[in-house]
Amino acid sequence: MEVTLSSSFFSFKPAFIQADRTEEIVFSDDGRSVRAAGFDLSFASKVAPQGIIGGYKKLIVNGLGWKIEISPSLILLETDWLGMTNIYIDEKENIGGSDHKCLTDLTEIDPVGLDLYLRYGYCCLGKTPFENIRILGAKESVSLRDGCSYIADREDPFLPYTQRGVSSVDEIISLLSEWFVSNHGDNNSEIIIPLTGGYDSRLLTAVCREVFPSRKILSPTYSVSAVQNWSHEVVVARSVATLLNTKHKIVPLEVKNWNRKVDQWIELRGFSSHAHGMHFINFYEYIRNFTDSRFNISGLYGDVWSGNYDPMKSSSVANDFEGYFNPHGMTFNNHLKLEESRCLVRQSVLDGTKDLPEKVSHTVLMARNKIPLINYLFGVPDNLGFQTSSPFIEPEIAAAMMHLPAELRGDRKWLSNYFSQEQLNIRTPLNPISRSNVFFVRCCLNTSFKNTEDANLASKLPREDFVSHGIVGRLKLIIDIAIEYIATVTKIGLFIRPLNQYTRPIFGKMVRYYHLQPLIKVAARRK
Repeated sequence: MEVTLSSSFFSFKPAFIQADRTEEIVFSDDGRSVRAAGFDLSFASKVAPQGIIGGYKKLIVNGLGWKIEISPSLILLETDWLGMTNIYIDEKENIGGSDHKCLTDLTEIDPVGLDLYLRYGYCCLGKTPFENIRILGAKESVSLRDGCSYIADREDPFLPYTQRGVSSVDEIISLLSEWFVSNHGDNNSEIIIPLTGGYDSRLLTAVCREVFPSRKILSPTYSVSAVQNWSHEVVVARSVATLLNTKHKIVPLEVKNWNRKVDQWIELRGFSSHAHGMHFINFYEYIRNFTDSRFNISGLYGDVWSGNYDPMKSSSVANDFEGYFNPHGMTFNNHLKLEESRCLVRQSVLDGTKDLPEKVSHTVLMARNKIPLINYLFGVPDNLGFQTSSPFIEPEIAAAMMHLPAELRGDRKWLSNYFSQEQLNIRTPLNPISRSNVFFVRCCLNTSFKNTEDANLASKLPREDFVSHGIVGRLKLIIDIAIEYIATVTKIGLFIRPLNQYTRPIFGKMVRYYHLQPLIKVAARRK
C-alpha cells in the first residue's frame, strides 16, 4: 500500500507499550497513526481508511520532502534528493520528525553545532546547537526498529540524473511545461506565482502562461525598498504581469509587523535558522485574504541551477568555505571559533563533492547545505494553508539546467536570450529609490533589543548588551539607512563593506539579536 500526503508533518517515538511482535502494521482508529517495529508514527492526515486496525505488511508514505517505508519489523526514512524538509532526530531519546516541537530535551548545548549556527546563520552539516539533536542529510537514511534509531549513509539520490549529455534551452522549457501540465493541468483554479524583479519567477510565469493561455494567474509582489511602489521589484513585476496578462498585486510590508511575527516564526521554524522571514508570513497572510486559491508556485533554487552562482569562486579556507553555505552576510560571527568546526567544514566539502560529477557537485552541495535557511519558502505558505510546489526542485529539471553548455549558463545568458525572444526583457532606471534595500534596517526602529540572557548560552557567546538604542541609536540608524542607499546604487559600496562594523552598529546588533531569539525561546519552552 502506498499513500501520498500533501503535508510535510510527521513524528515518531518509541512505543511505550511494546506488545508482542506481530506480522502486521497496526493503525489507530482514525488512521493517522501507525505502530510498527517498536515505534509509533503520527501524520497530519490519514494513511489508512477509517477503522482499519491492521492487515498490512508494507506501507509506503510519501510526504513533502520525505519518504517512509513501514513494515512490521523495520521503518526506513529518507529525505528527497535535496533534503527539502528538516527532519529532526534525537539520537539519545530515539524520537524525531519534521517539526521541532516533537523534541523534548534541549537542555545541553552542542559547541560545534552552535559554532556552525552562529557562523553561517542556520543549522548545517546535520549539526544543531543542541546536544544529541541532528537534522537528517540528503545522503542519509534512518532506520527505526525495536525502539532504536540508526542513521546510515546512502548512495547519492541525485547521481542517476547526472548520467546524461548536454541539454538545450528547448529541453528545459519543455520539461517546465510538462511539469505545469502534470501538477496543475487537472483543474482550472487560479495559480499563484509570486513575481519579483528576478529571472526565476519571470520564467515560471512565462511558461505557465504559454501552457495555460486562459488560466487565471495571480502575481503578488513585495518590496524591501524605501518607497515600495517605486521599487525595482514592483516596476519589473508590473511590466511582466501586463505583458503576460496576469493579475498583479502589490503586497505592502509593514515594518511594525516585524517583531509581531517573531514568535509565530519561531513556532513554525524553531531553531533551524535565525529569525529573518517574518515579512514572508505577512506576505502570505495578505495573499490568503485576497484570493481563495491555494496553489502556490515557488521559484526556489531556479537561480542556483541556471548559472547565477558558483560556490567555488567565493570559498576559501580563510573564509570557512563560505561560498558553500551562502549566508548573505547575515551571521553572528565572522569566523568559526573551534578547530573541530573548521575540520568538519573542510571534510564536508571533500565528502560532499566526491560522489557527483564536478559539473554539478559543488552547486548541489551548496544547495543542500542551505536548505535549513531557505526552505521557509515552502514551510511558511504551507503552514498558512497553501499547497506550495516548484519545478526547480525536481531532479530532472535541475540536472537539465546544470547541463546547459557553459557559454549559455555563464551569467545566465540563456535566460537573457529567452526573455529577449519572448519580449520580456524589462529595464528600469537605476536610482536610489528603486534599488534601495532598507526594509530590514528600518525594522531596527521597532526592535526593542530587550536584554537576552540564557544560562546555557551565556558561557558560550560573546557578551552582548541588547538594550534599546534610544535617541543616539536612532541617529546612528539614519547613517545605516544612508549607507544602504549608497552601497546599493554605487560602486563605492564595495569599499564601505569593510567599515560596516564601525558605521552600522545597529544593523549588526539586530543580526546578532535575531540569531539568539530562536535558540533561547525554543529552549525555554522545553524547560
